[in-house]
Amino acid sequence: MPAFDLNTQEKVLEGLKNRTLELAQAAAERIGKKGIVRDLQPTDAGLSNEYWEVDLSGGTAPGWNVYSTFTVPDNTYVGFGGIFNNTPCPIVSKVRIKAGSSYIREWELEPWYASGNPFRVLQPDEQVIFSENTEVTVEVYLKSPGVTNLGFYGYVGEPGGKTINKTAEIDP
Repeated sequence: MPAFDLNTQEKVLEGLKNRTLELAQAAAERIGKKGIVRDLQPTDAGLSNEYWEVDLSGGTAPGWNVYSTFTVPDNTYVGFGGIFNNTPCPIVSKVRIKAGSSYIREWELEPWYASGNPFRVLQPDEQVIFSENTEVTVEVYLKSPGVTNLGFYGYVGEPGGKTINKTAEIDP
């Protein structure tokens, strides 16, 4: 797996950002809006909190466990472009993603940890953009139960303007 320098990583993520925005713009135009793109947040990836932390203390180890599930909202696209793990002693050795009933990606994390690198920007052919209404399940292979600070770099493309009540919208 070739290493990226910081400049290359930024360019690769910028490519994902642009592809996500293009898809969002087309979807937003269908409903008379402008498409925007923003950074992926934990809640976009199915977490219930605003930070990348999942308690897998009750998980099966060694073995596959559900990290999160989510359904991409209407007129929205979610792109995953990288993985990071801020857990001091990582308990997750692999990640795999399922769209609907099909597994579409799997990454082995141990080589990254061995190199001392807690994050990885994915090659363009490893990145994935989920389209609207896709049911997504993220699973992790646990080495031992516990709390993980594993997370994802990515983007959300969606229609601009957020409804704050029935008569008002805010445009970004």
